[in-house]
Amino acid sequence: MFSKKTHWVLVVICSFLLFSGCRTVVSDFRQSISSPRAELQADEAYESADYAKAFPLYLEAAQAGRSYSQFMVANMYLQGEGTREDENAGFEWMRRAAEGGYPPAIYCLGVFSLTGYGVEQDFTAAAGYFEKAALQEHGLAMLALGTMRAVGLGVEKDSREAVRWFRLAKAHGFLIEDELLAEPERVFEIVLNEQIPQEMPRPVISPEEQLRRVQQRLSELGYDPGPVDGLMGPSTRRAIGAFQKDAGLPVNGQVTDDTKRKLNVTF
Repeated sequence: MFSKKTHWVLVVICSFLLFSGCRTVVSDFRQSISSPRAELQADEAYESADYAKAFPLYLEAAQAGRSYSQFMVANMYLQGEGTREDENAGFEWMRRAAEGGYPPAIYCLGVFSLTGYGVEQDFTAAAGYFEKAALQEHGLAMLALGTMRAVGLGVEKDSREAVRWFRLAKAHGFLIEDELLAEPERVFEIVLNEQIPQEMPRPVISPEEQLRRVQQRLSELGYDPGPVDGLMGPSTRRAIGAFQKDAGLPVNGQVTDDTKRKLNVTF
């Protein structure tokens, strides 16, 4: 189980990739120049939201080895578009598309590894997938890799490398703030400090209030502790002793930890 800070680093990264659905920026990689007829028809049907028509056409092209269609089939299985929702089939087709070198599919494997969606969570593997896709000009992978470099998640923290990937992402049309290009570690440290909830100090409960709660609970259970006043008088001691005896606890008339547990009283 990872630390609270790592959890919030992950939240921040996912927030930066909020607009990064696995089909985002797909158009740049569609291989449309040599697309078979089935794939072109599938695109037309999909853009018209006719998923029932698009799916078998994409599947035909996917089975013929078209990595773009394999990617689309994977997403349609994962979303239940035009076919039953089937995560196993979705992951398998995504893997095939990635093995075929399709950058958005490689990027998606990175997202899956980063979030633990359908696979074992592995930050190092996620960074590897993002780098592989980024080296093939995938802008979102560049943004993801830069973020992981800036915070040191899955890879060694390296501000210069983070800035390099952020600059490349900006060159691919992504909005990157100047501060992120100048001091990425500082930017993320500020964001994390704002994101990570601070531990709230536990209120101090006086001994009198604690005893009042014990007296109240004893009264609810039918033992007579006398007035619920936070004072340890003879009636309260007798009530505690009677409860301890019935609960199989050592009888001493004191509010021991075992007594509090059996009374189900918390402070």
